Amino acid sequence: MQNVFKPFGEKATASLSGRFLQTRNSLTLVYMIILVMILLLSASFTRTIFSQRLEHRFPRAYRLMEVGVLPAPSLSPDDLRADLLESVLLVNGALLLIAGIFSYWFAGLTLQPIQEAYDRQRRFLSDASHELRTPLAILQTNLENEKAVSQGESRVKIESHLEEVERMKHLVEDLLALSRTSEHVPESLHLTRVDLNTVVQEMIGRLQSVAVRSKVKLRFVLDARVSIEVRTDKDLFERVLDNVVRNAIHYNKEDGSVDVSISADANHSYLEVRDTGIGIPQQDLVYIFDRFYRVDKSRSRQTGGNGLGLAIVKATMDRLGGTVSIESELEKGTTVTLSLPIHSAS
Repeated sequence: MQNVFKPFGEKATASLSGRFLQTRNSLTLVYMIILVMILLLSASFTRTIFSQRLEHRFPRAYRLMEVGVLPAPSLSPDDLRADLLESVLLVNGALLLIAGIFSYWFAGLTLQPIQEAYDRQRRFLSDASHELRTPLAILQTNLENEKAVSQGESRVKIESHLEEVERMKHLVEDLLALSRTSEHVPESLHLTRVDLNTVVQEMIGRLQSVAVRSKVKLRFVLDARVSIEVRTDKDLFERVLDNVVRNAIHYNKEDGSVDVSISADANHSYLEVRDTGIGIPQQDLVYIFDRFYRVDKSRSRQTGGNGLGLAIVKATMDRLGGTVSIESELEKGTTVTLSLPIHSAS
């Protein structure tokens, strides 16, 4: 299997809300670390200077006590050092708490323009995708009507135009799906108990015709002893699985194979899609979840890929509380692993 993307446009894959929060917390932590270092240095220098002053003053005081000028002291230098340390810790601790609150506020203020720009970009992406769906549908209908009454070279041109319109429709639908996923609204998820064996068997049945056309063997390695249920949004998870399996088929070799298997440990399920395809170069693995990233543009155009498939997979799995990982070796194949928490009753 091959993800065929090259850098173009934005590389973020999922909702940036979590990233903004993580960055804000990281900035706050950096500010706090810097402040702690400053306070520690300040306390250390203060104690050193204060100790030197004590060592200088107390011998003079003892000499004055010996001649009866001063009474005997009730405190020793060590008592004074302890009092100083307690005072420094109390004052610096209060300062650190106040500084932490202001650091968090300042980090949010620093990131606010970036957050607003991202929100505008996301709204534009969603609005543009919505607006493009209708004219594309009208254009496709008109071309199909013309194709029905055309012949020869004119028919060939119309078919070529229809392919381009279909590719644009897929791009718009993917952009719309990605913008919806990026909104990261948990309340919009329709969580139900889903049996993985059933979902995979249904998916394999639907995609067998695609595999046959590509001359690829699509198999479900079913272990009858394994019955795994997960709590997830069935439609979203099926979209993820469909995308991953289609990639495994499209970027395979002739007479290659795609094997889908399921396993689990105590807490998580693992759905593995292993193919014998063309593989992904190691230097490109780090970028495969970036939007519009393409390794091989020509292969992507043949399969109708637009560089958003795996970005949608990654964003959707994040939204479902799962993970996706990919291992690949050039010319030997790719393995995609989808993981979700197991339902407690499974």
